[in-house]
Amino acid sequence: MKIIGLTGGMGAGKSTAAAILEKLGAYIIDADEIAKRAVKKGGKTLNELTARFGTGILDIQGELDRKKLADIVFNDTEKLAELNKIVHREVFREIRNEINELESGDFKGILVLDVPIPTFEFRELAHQIWVVDAEPQIRLKRVLSRGGLSEEEALKRMNAQPEREDYLEMADRIIKNSGSINELERQLSNLLENSPGD
Repeated sequence: MKIIGLTGGMGAGKSTAAAILEKLGAYIIDADEIAKRAVKKGGKTLNELTARFGTGILDIQGELDRKKLADIVFNDTEKLAELNKIVHREVFREIRNEINELESGDFKGILVLDVPIPTFEFRELAHQIWVVDAEPQIRLKRVLSRGGLSEEEALKRMNAQPEREDYLEMADRIIKNSGSINELERQLSNLLENSPGD
């Protein structure tokens, strides 16, 4: 099994790249999806978050209100770090469990870890790190086109992530994504051909 760590800043197109890689035959583990499951009502992670940030981060049903939490953490780097520590611990526990299941099932293909924030655990698990990169103005335009965030909110979230240079420095492969989907797919297809599974 070959483990590819796929990452990139907000709006770079990491999720699009992951979808293409899945279509091309890779097995995807999506850290964002795991994180969403981890903070469901009744779970240990949400209990930890409310213990730290208060019950004001919950909606009337007792579920996490992401906007309320975002308003707290994206204005305070220490609180953001605490949030990431709590959530990442659970996310990587789940990722390791899934990798162990694949290994016990003798999986021989390419596994892609789709992870927005490249933590130490992510770098330890991946055999190669692929970074999806795009110009900052293109990234911002993409984020705003999704709706739901003002330009100020989008910039605040983008600036809370690692610097573009930090992503590029850790990359074994850089995937340029300032052009078309077809160009992105061509790059990924070529990379997969040169990254056979073990």
